[in-house]
Order: sequence, then C-alpha cells, then structure tokens
Amino acid sequence: MINLFISLLLLMSTTVNALTLEVITDHPNQIRDADKLRQQGMTVTVYDLTAGDRMANEMSKGLTGPDQLAHKQVQQRIAVIGRNHFEAQLKQAFQAVIQSVAYQLDRHPAVVFNQGEAVVYGVTDLKTALQLYQHWKASQ
Repeated sequence: MINLFISLLLLMSTTVNALTLEVITDHPNQIRDADKLRQQGMTVTVYDLTAGDRMANEMSKGLTGPDQLAHKQVQQRIAVIGRNHFEAQLKQAFQAVIQSVAYQLDRHPAVVFNQGEAVVYGVTDLKTALQLYQHWKASQ
C-alpha cells in the first residue's frame, strides 16, 4: 500500500513538473527535436500559421459564379463534411493564430513554455530553445 502511495506521489510530481512547449511557426517542417522532447516526457505542440490559408484555399477550389452561388457551394461542401467536423477542422486550422493572439506574440517562430511563462523567438531547434529556457529559469 505504501509503495502504491509513493508511486502515485512520484507520478504526480513528474506530471506537475513536466514542461509544455507550444511552437507557433509558418514552417512546421523546420522544427527539430519535437519527438525527442516528447520522449523525455514533455508536451510539445506545433501550430502551423499557414494551416488556415491552406484550408481556405481548399474550400474555395472550383467555386464558380457570383458570390451567392459560391456561398451556396461552400454550404454544400460543409454539409458533406458535416458541420461539427468542419468546425473542428476550422478551429484546428486557425489554432496557431488563436495561440499567437492569446500569448501576444509579435514574431515567429516562437516557442512558448508552460502556457506563457517564457517565450523563445527565432529558434527552430527545440533542444536549443529548451537550453535557453533552462538558462533563463536558472537565473531567476
């Protein structure tokens, strides 16, 4: 019983101390070492600033005629996809913009640590961003 309690305490302490990294970029394929940090127990989420434009371009492909007809065609496409699924896709596509506004980011790429505790700008190698964060944290 005591071993179970100790195990739970250790699990809780590692969960509390686990770092979260949110990467906001317009070039997600240039982000390095995300998987390595995940393997170390960190939560890493990469948000793509170009996803919204890609979704808009996809939805507008092949639209014809005046605005009213195009609007009807888009509504038909949404009906085929399903409104709930479309709304989820839309939210995901613009999540990078939502996060950028929420964190008041003024440039990218940006690596946000622990929901806004610190931001490292201009770095695509997440191990380097982590080192910069840890150096900053140690000096606090």
